[in-house]
Amino acid sequence: MPAVLDVAGGTYGLSVVGFEAQTGDNEFSLTDLDSGAALTTGAATAVALPRGSDSAGYISDGQVGRVLTFAVSGAMRVSGGTISVVSPSGTVIATFARFQTLSANLQVSGGHTLLIDGAITATEANSLTVRATLSQNETRDCTFGTARADAFAAPGAWQIHHFSLAADTRVALPGSTGFGMPAWELRGRGGAVGSAASLRGAAMPTTMNLRAGEYWLVTEGAQGGPAPTAFSDPERQV
Repeated sequence: MPAVLDVAGGTYGLSVVGFEAQTGDNEFSLTDLDSGAALTTGAATAVALPRGSDSAGYISDGQVGRVLTFAVSGAMRVSGGTISVVSPSGTVIATFARFQTLSANLQVSGGHTLLIDGAITATEANSLTVRATLSQNETRDCTFGTARADAFAAPGAWQIHHFSLAADTRVALPGSTGFGMPAWELRGRGGAVGSAASLRGAAMPTTMNLRAGEYWLVTEGAQGGPAPTAFSDPERQV
């Protein structure tokens, strides 16, 4: 994890001390996180590390309560460094010791920095492509007993599906995909009724006895992509 400091203007000295009996060459870099290029949300940005051990910083605006995702693709050497997200206050809120997609739940609004550090031992050029996305939470009404197919616009987005029951009902909650996406939680007026890390397919749906009232099915697109959901009663599979 990189060391991040929020310092006032002035002159500073950096001391590098070898650990115990270690000897040999060393290398470090200083990156001004306030001067990073702005990332346009949804647009692909090419990142070049000519020496492989270079560093690069980019700034992306985010809002509290949303999920900021930096999708990484096309890395010449995936294990060639570290990727981190730094909050406006200088706190590292997410990091990976390899070049892969990284998401962060934002606790504050403002410019968040994507810090890309090439491995200090790298000797060959590296490059990758980064695309920033910001989740958008959505709420919509559902007709009970009718299939509802949806897709998440960005990784980490939440969708809130609202439906009402006029009478106590035994409900089956199947998804229309065999691999069980997405993660979900069913909430009533009194709080959570049930939840799971994945939504079962139609062959083995989750079933619940629900009292008459209002309910909200919250689905999370943690992995992005399509996220079909459906509601049915025991006599009618949809």
